[in-house]
Amino acid sequence: MKRFSEVFRDSRSSVLAAMARALLALEDVVEELEEVRGIEVDSASLDVEYLERTGAPIRILVAAPGREGVLDEGEGYVIEATPYAEDNVWRLYEELATFFASYAYRRLGRYLPSPEGTEYFLAVMDSGEVFLAQGFRDRVSLPIVDGMVLTAHTHPNNVYWFSRPDLRTALEFFSRRGFATAVVTQVRTALLYRVGPFTLEDYEALLKASRTRDAEEAYRLLEEAPNLRVVLV
Repeated sequence: MKRFSEVFRDSRSSVLAAMARALLALEDVVEELEEVRGIEVDSASLDVEYLERTGAPIRILVAAPGREGVLDEGEGYVIEATPYAEDNVWRLYEELATFFASYAYRRLGRYLPSPEGTEYFLAVMDSGEVFLAQGFRDRVSLPIVDGMVLTAHTHPNNVYWFSRPDLRTALEFFSRRGFATAVVTQVRTALLYRVGPFTLEDYEALLKASRTRDAEEAYRLLEEAPNLRVVLV
């Protein structure tokens, strides 16, 4: 039987992709400052503000110890003198993840309930394109590719937690700089996302979580990851 799939773009996916590209660009700036310019920058100490939310290009203010830069998407950045600013970089990752959770439920909720137990998968690319596909009974199998910044799939059985295969897939997804992945059910949505670069400590915590059959233990392990957050919404 042929499986349903489609590729599309809408206004919300375009905003999600622009937010993701801005954060990727910010992470590139931090990496360049650390590795090329030899300046130690703790991303937790960066101050970031959206100057434009839905327009193009999205602009973000980057402030590091004694330096400031305004980054225009696709236009590089400029470093200028400025004092240290307060920490609010984490809220941008939180904002992206929260917005995506709502979007994923809006797009995938229409396929719930599924009498056949069929799962559906959604991915937002960094271009703003969305890939939506029908899976199989209690499973969906699609490759994680570069440029995939947000993913979600349904659990028709209403188990709002990540299976072990889900967490193994998440390991590859975050390793490719993905931001958030979600399990959507009729009851709740489980959301796993990062709030900074995916570190070795995050990798090890997620790997351990993917190996345990105990959901509570997996949750505890994920809570120990410095740059990963897991919530139920």
